Amino acid sequence: MRLLTPDGELVKVRDRWPLAELDWPRQISQGSNGVRLTTSATGTARYATYKRLYKENPWVNAAIRTTAWGLSRSALGVFERISDEDIIRYRHDVPSGAGRPSAGRELARKLNTAPNRMGPQRRMRATATEYLIFGNALWVGVQDGALTYVPWRKVRVHEGDHVPILTYEVVGTKDSRFFAPEDVIHFSAGDDPDSPLGVPPMEALQHTLALHEALARHLTSFFQNAARPSGNFKLQPGAKPEAIKTMQELIRELYTSPENAGKVLVTTADFQPLTAQHDHSQIVELIKLSREEIAGVFRIPPPVLGILDRAIQSNVRELREQFIRDVVGAWAPAFEDDIQAQLIDPNPSLRYHYVQFDLDEHLRPDLEAMGKAFKDLETTMTTNERRRKVGLPKLEYPEADTVAVTPGGAYLGIAPPLKPDEPADEPADDDESEETE
Repeated sequence: MRLLTPDGELVKVRDRWPLAELDWPRQISQGSNGVRLTTSATGTARYATYKRLYKENPWVNAAIRTTAWGLSRSALGVFERISDEDIIRYRHDVPSGAGRPSAGRELARKLNTAPNRMGPQRRMRATATEYLIFGNALWVGVQDGALTYVPWRKVRVHEGDHVPILTYEVVGTKDSRFFAPEDVIHFSAGDDPDSPLGVPPMEALQHTLALHEALARHLTSFFQNAARPSGNFKLQPGAKPEAIKTMQELIRELYTSPENAGKVLVTTADFQPLTAQHDHSQIVELIKLSREEIAGVFRIPPPVLGILDRAIQSNVRELREQFIRDVVGAWAPAFEDDIQAQLIDPNPSLRYHYVQFDLDEHLRPDLEAMGKAFKDLETTMTTNERRRKVGLPKLEYPEADTVAVTPGGAYLGIAPPLKPDEPADEPADDDESEETE
């Protein structure tokens, strides 16, 4: 396929669908589109898309939703470095002075508002969900002033011979729209040596997901069919095939399925009970192993997903903080880096600006622990620095910007405040001092 570049040159491109659906079977094969499951009873190969696995596997769903919701509820702040010590944070939701908004404030508005009646948290949640399912997510409209989330299943990527990606095609019901790399923010979850696209995390779980799905189908069929070998139904030798088939259908209709469990078997034939029972312990162990492998690939502590086999109060509290620091805190820089490289760095007016998720709020201790910590920090941090940590306004008096020498004591370099009726000490006159001598 050839495409016309903005320079008027026809270049050859390679088409790549986003590994999201099976809507275009002619362009992509089923094998490259998702996870191969166990074969059916007839021997037919079965496949599942990543989207289907996200919807049907409870542990994959829990891992992705937990991470996406944890990331989306953290505000995306815009900052500018003024000097080595001074940093300004821009807010779009507070009144500003007269005149045109600054570039930093406009960037904060763009990142924290979303078009099409979609809130910024929902946009980030949808973006993070697709990012964790397909390894990719896309925002378009960098030059239009509004960053719009586009479902990855609608995106077709055109690779160039000399550049990784030449253009992005968003496929609609009637026509398609093409976007240059400068007009989009492409969030990519990994580095594929054969493609500029990200690697879906579930690709490392192919065998685990196939095993989990096979166990689920086995247990479902077991309880639907009451497949436990409870006995041997013995007919007289030389019974006709019609009689055997009639008895099979009769027993299947009256005594199989969970609804018919426990009924008394009434027959003129010989029934020999079997003592062999279905071993559920091994299946339970395999399911536990598969859910722990899923949690491991998504780097989520098992108690955060509700797996409380070895959970106690102390380690649950610690693992919750670990989830914010090491899971959400690990995915957040990947989003920040893509926004920095594709939105901020190419814009000269945003020099020295950067974006950062506010994770401090989720790691904040309770009020009692915070009070104790701030008491210990009196000789290290000023009052205004401590107030800034909890979002309180600045105090306008000199002692609030000075570190105390001792906890609750004097301030370094600042005289204690005067009482209302107490006169200030005046230096003695030199002439009076000589006369006194």
